[in-house]
Amino acid sequence: MIHYIRGLQNEKCSMKISSRKFVVLDLLKYESIKDFSSDLIAVPLNKLFLLKNRQIEKPLAAVEAMKEHLRTDRFLTLSQVKQIYSDSLGKAKIRKHLFWRYSVVWQK
Repeated sequence: MIHYIRGLQNEKCSMKISSRKFVVLDLLKYESIKDFSSDLIAVPLNKLFLLKNRQIEKPLAAVEAMKEHLRTDRFLTLSQVKQIYSDSLGKAKIRKHLFWRYSVVWQK
C-alpha cells in the first residue's frame, strides 16, 4: 500500500479519481505510548479470536500474501496518515481501529 500513498503524497492528488468512494484499510506503526495503550484491549481480543477461529482453514494464498505484506511494506504512523490524506484528499475520514489498523474513507 505504501507505493499508492507515496503517489498521493508526491502528486498532491493530481490524478483523477473517477469513482465516488476511495477506501484504504492498512496496518499502523506505533508512534507514542497512547498507541501502545490500545494493545491492552487488542492483544487479549486477538488471542481470543485466534482460539475461537483456529479450526477455520486459511487459504494458502491469503497466508502468503500477508507474509509478503509484513515482510516488504513499511507502515505509517497515524500522524503520517492524517498528514498525507488530509493534504491529498481534503475531507477524508481517517479512523484508528483495534488490531493495529486504520481506515481512510473519501467520498466525492
